Amino acid sequence: MSSTSLSSAVRLRARLGPVGRSLGALAVGALATLFSPAEAAAQRTGIDVSPLQGEVDWPAVKGSEVRFAYVKATEGTDVQSPYFSQQYDGAYAAGVIRGAYHFALPDRGTGAEQADYFVDHGGDWSADDRTLPGVVAILDNPYGPTCYWRSPSQMVAWLHEFADEYQRRTSRDAVIYTTADWWNTCT
Repeated sequence: MSSTSLSSAVRLRARLGPVGRSLGALAVGALATLFSPAEAAAQRTGIDVSPLQGEVDWPAVKGSEVRFAYVKATEGTDVQSPYFSQQYDGAYAAGVIRGAYHFALPDRGTGAEQADYFVDHGGDWSADDRTLPGVVAILDNPYGPTCYWRSPSQMVAWLHEFADEYQRRTSRDAVIYTTADWWNTCT
């Protein structure tokens, strides 16, 4: 990632407004388990990295104010990011605290199936003091109806199933990333 793209890279707080601040706050909460509260507050600038960014120059990222990154690992039950290893392992090697995220597609598998797919393909958690809990990103359905053909009670059940399976497999609670609009409409 060049310094130009780094400066225009998506800081969670700037790019995502209130939602980014919420994810940033959740990440700070997770970081607080690794650092003192003062250190965690100082660690709060993070980026969201997906295949759209390609290979990332992690030493340049580490040299900036970025202290953590969430990297897209999987989507549904059959999509893996082709850049996941370079992005996730590269962040770790450069000393950037990292976490993985799964883009949920509730109409393409149960919550447990998708949590298992995520954990099996990069979303596992490790007690190394440099890995954040996994995120399930659930937003407007890019392939169909906003709520994935599910009622609010079905969606809540799906999210519980994902979170329960992720917790069972990793001993950590999953972070749910969404927008207030999606949450209010679909759950």
